[in-house]
Amino acid sequence: IKTDHDNVRDLFQKFKGANDTDKVAIGNTILREMSVHGDAEDASLYKSFEQNGLGKVAETDRKDHEDIKALIKQADKAQAGSADYVDLLKRAVEEFLEHSQKEENDQLTKFTDKLSPEEN
Repeated sequence: IKTDHDNVRDLFQKFKGANDTDKVAIGNTILREMSVHGDAEDASLYKSFEQNGLGKVAETDRKDHEDIKALIKQADKAQAGSADYVDLLKRAVEEFLEHSQKEENDQLTKFTDKLSPEEN
């Protein structure tokens, strides 16, 4: 999970320093990475959260991913490289990174604390 988060962080740094041509390619990669990551967390992590008494956390996280996916869809519809595309991509990444911070700094610790040594 953290590796995915770090990958988006790294790609976004590259995006910010890239030329216009590279920005589109990097931006599209970021959008795909965030989308796949959200699907993977929903299919695995959030179910585990629910099974371990963190249903409210899973619900909040799913909502976060819905909001991020909505921005991803809007960016996909915008002309690649346009100001709208860049703005939507930045907003999606900012929401993704805010969500990632909550997971890394709070939620994953709560989750692993609930696991047995064998599960952890």
